[in-house]
Amino acid sequence: MDDAAPLPSSAEISGSLTKWVDEMLNVIKAITTLGEESARHRALAEQAQREYADLCEEVAKLRTEVDRIGMLASSAERQRDELREEVVMLRAEVDRVGMLASSTERQRDEVREEVIMVRAENHRLRMERAEAGEAAAKLLGEVKDLVNEVAHKIQGPASASPFDHEARTPHS
Repeated sequence: MDDAAPLPSSAEISGSLTKWVDEMLNVIKAITTLGEESARHRALAEQAQREYADLCEEVAKLRTEVDRIGMLASSAERQRDELREEVVMLRAEVDRVGMLASSTERQRDEVREEVIMVRAENHRLRMERAEAGEAAAKLLGEVKDLVNEVAHKIQGPASASPFDHEARTPHS
């Protein structure tokens, strides 16, 4: 028994399990945060898409108006030129919104990748937790067996009752 490695104390086991539970709570918090960020990014992308659609409708309306104004007199031509400038500005705004939507989609994709990695890590940690549980159960079984063995050695062999001894000895 001198060569056997010392068994961890229950405090060490409890500390390890507490640390593991704390780590799992941190992983769950990270997953929750990533989910919230993903929802926020999705909402931003949807808003950008709605704004893009609104701007496309507005641009279509403006183009129709520009074509109608083209038939007017020279004063109408000035108005048309002004509207074309406004269309250019709107196109620049549409481009900006499109880039924002693309950026939001990239961020969403990055968040999805992070969620996938966190889920894989969570799965790995769950597997480790199961293995740790099995090892702890096995260790507790071994400790129980050792305690029982020590208890039997301390108690020694069961002695016969003094009354049984008298019953076997013949009286003279």
